[in-house]
Amino acid sequence: MAPAVRLKRSSTQTITLPPPDARLAVRDVMRSTIPSRPAEAPASTERPAPAAALQGFLCLEEVDGRRWSYVVDGGSAKGRGSGGVAVPAGASVRAVTSFAFLSCGYLLSSYQEVRSVVLNTLNRARFTVAVDSFIKTGHIPSLKEGNSQETIFNPPWRHETVAIGSRFGEAFQEPASFLAIRPLFEDERYMVTYNPTKDKVYALLKDQAKSDDIIKAAFHAHVLLHFINASHARRLKLKQKQANPDQSEHLYSRNVDFLAHIAESCKIVSSSYGTFKKKAREQGWIMSESLLNPGKARLCAAKPQ
Repeated sequence: MAPAVRLKRSSTQTITLPPPDARLAVRDVMRSTIPSRPAEAPASTERPAPAAALQGFLCLEEVDGRRWSYVVDGGSAKGRGSGGVAVPAGASVRAVTSFAFLSCGYLLSSYQEVRSVVLNTLNRARFTVAVDSFIKTGHIPSLKEGNSQETIFNPPWRHETVAIGSRFGEAFQEPASFLAIRPLFEDERYMVTYNPTKDKVYALLKDQAKSDDIIKAAFHAHVLLHFINASHARRLKLKQKQANPDQSEHLYSRNVDFLAHIAESCKIVSSSYGTFKKKAREQGWIMSESLLNPGKARLCAAKPQ
């Protein structure tokens, strides 16, 4: 083993290292004794950005033979994207156009496929078509005609003019209306009324109502709606003739108006509901209260104290 090499730095410091590291130790010790000069800032190596970068161009990419250019929207740069995020721009317009065209074609084919299906059940939409046709023409549309005239899409903001199985507070705006029409439905298991404030016909079901009673209530509601719509122009003219009517008198006049229509609709329903059911069966229609999706509210008989 070779003897250790000693490097004498001063009278007060001696470093002993193994022979293989002697030269490295000497170099480190010498560097530690030489005062270091302050570090100088390196020369600037920044290069001016190319003209394309000033215009927002980032790079060009080719994928499977298709080229995509990426642009950055920052400052005065022109291009697509926000917050320095790179987005594909080149063929994106063509891709979006193709996707929109294919989506429209898919929706159209799906709509035609739904239209081609002929159902023999009377849901709310087809029930409305059948009753309206019966009131206006006296005939029930065939299965194909009823399905073709059905409204498939109902937006949420569309105003519903008929409500079945409604609650008392929704249907009546004051007790006078309820007391006025109650005698008309003593022998029925439902009640039908019109709320002028909400412009909607309500069919209220009693707790004894069965399947046929619910269907009859829906039929009666559409008959009443037909009378209300037929006299709508006349009622508007009547309102315009009254300059500043008292609120209670004006409300009472409107009540008298639709109460007369309710009484008239009761006569029509009692004589035509059986004919409506017979003609609907002849056309192959199947009616059920579950298809009409009535509400769960029911009117209970008052118990004497």
